[in-house]
Amino acid sequence: MRSETLTTMSDRSGDFLKDILKGEAAIPTFSRELNLVLSGGLFPGKLYTIEGPPDGTKSALAIQLIDGLAQHHNVPVLFISSTLTAKEIYIRSIARLARVHSGEIEARAWQMKDWISDHGRESVARVKSRIKDADETYRKFAESMLVVEVPAEGGMHISEVRRRLEDAREHFRAKSELTELPTTVVVIDALRGLRYRQDAAAAEPTQPEVVLMLKELRDLAHTSNCPVVALVDGAAFGRLYMKFGMLPSSLGHELGFSAYHSDTTILTETDDTLLSDAIQELYDRGQDRDASKLEEARSRFPLSNPKIAPFFPTYARLILSTRGTGAVRNVYFIYLKAISDFRDLAVKREVSKVYE
Repeated sequence: MRSETLTTMSDRSGDFLKDILKGEAAIPTFSRELNLVLSGGLFPGKLYTIEGPPDGTKSALAIQLIDGLAQHHNVPVLFISSTLTAKEIYIRSIARLARVHSGEIEARAWQMKDWISDHGRESVARVKSRIKDADETYRKFAESMLVVEVPAEGGMHISEVRRRLEDAREHFRAKSELTELPTTVVVIDALRGLRYRQDAAAAEPTQPEVVLMLKELRDLAHTSNCPVVALVDGAAFGRLYMKFGMLPSSLGHELGFSAYHSDTTILTETDDTLLSDAIQELYDRGQDRDASKLEEARSRFPLSNPKIAPFFPTYARLILSTRGTGAVRNVYFIYLKAISDFRDLAVKREVSKVYE
């Protein structure tokens, strides 16, 4: 029998070092805390999944993510959306920049008598001015963003994602007069809008088909050397994964939990559930002082208060974790930081009224 050639780690270390030194760095997100959890940000060639209930939290995170990449890092972004139209994405972005609720922009609330009665007629001009300023800011960084709207009927075949990415990279290369195709972040909201079968009348993908599509997206990330972020519905068993740190591998595969098919998974949760779990976890660890501090902060500054919610970042509503590590502590510190930021603003009287 032919003997296998053995190579010591000392001999192999040279190749490892070259790969590390020439490898691309992570692309920072909008949040220092999120970057910490993701070991620096989004890495080229990796597939990230954001998994949670279909309550809108995932989409809010996705929009904040693409805005941050384009605005602060000038990173090209391809956003494939089956849940929001391009106009809805635009409204949510400028609402965040203007610190105005997106629902009020959609409804033109400042034209309503009740709104004028609550905020004063002078607030009408003020809020319109803030929206226009937000639009001007948005236009500057939106040059780095392409949005593809997935048709409600029929969805988009998984193979189309690769073609769209190739077209987007060529577009950004030509626009910036680059010699090479740029690394482009792909965000898919949500995976249920894609189809694995070629049948035009195919319904939403089954769980086995979701697993197969995640494998194809992971291959796309690796071959294109671009980060791919896919939003996936469902986190019931994901919560078990977070609670106990792991699930039996066979069960995780059978259930289709995305952590078993992507490089990194972020689980979303509702505010109350997340904070309650964090508080209980701190008590279980014997960190009663930290738990009491978090309880007091939640009591004094409830997230249901419309003056507080805009200052509480979307990412703080996530169970921030790669493979279930460090979640509670990260959420805890992010929440208290958001509360601190709000109190600083309140002291400056910048939030004495919502539109002042």
